[in-house]
Amino acid sequence: TVVLPTVLRRSATLSEALDDGSGVDLREFSGAGSVATLSNWGTFNRHMLLLYDGRVVRDYSLGGFNLSEYSPSEFERIELVKGPQSAFYGSDALGGVVNLVPKTMLFDRAAFSTQWGGNDYRRHRLEASRKVGRFGVGGWGELMSTENSRRNSGVDQQSFGARTDLLSTGGRGHLHMSVRAFNDS
Repeated sequence: TVVLPTVLRRSATLSEALDDGSGVDLREFSGAGSVATLSNWGTFNRHMLLLYDGRVVRDYSLGGFNLSEYSPSEFERIELVKGPQSAFYGSDALGGVVNLVPKTMLFDRAAFSTQWGGNDYRRHRLEASRKVGRFGVGGWGELMSTENSRRNSGVDQQSFGARTDLLSTGGRGHLHMSVRAFNDS
């Protein structure tokens, strides 16, 4: 299953984007910005494998991963592998695989977006990238805050990232380096 950019653009959270027909079960514990995990076919978060552009991501304090640390605006698409095909990824992927594919920096782009909603929800995002020949460089920053519906359950998150992409001669290979920082109240 692939979650397309149109779904990612209209979603406030990554959990909401995956809830839009992906066939996985979501658990969000107290609203936007709270711990959000996945399960599939009765397996828990710790039995699913999260990949960020093909690299394994783990939060050992949860025994799995927390989707609230990622913004849907950060990704080009999300790929989901469910069923017996996930066995190719090893024993960590018994419940399935979620591959978060970030946007490439091999395009000239500059964008600012903002979202507003109930419970004083606000999200502001700035992203830019520049391509020079076979080399692309870019970055993004995002601020999100909400009061949520329960007392003392508000969230203030800041996330920032930078990425470089290099396309090989002939366009057959692609090398990238990225860094990502996340801060949560």
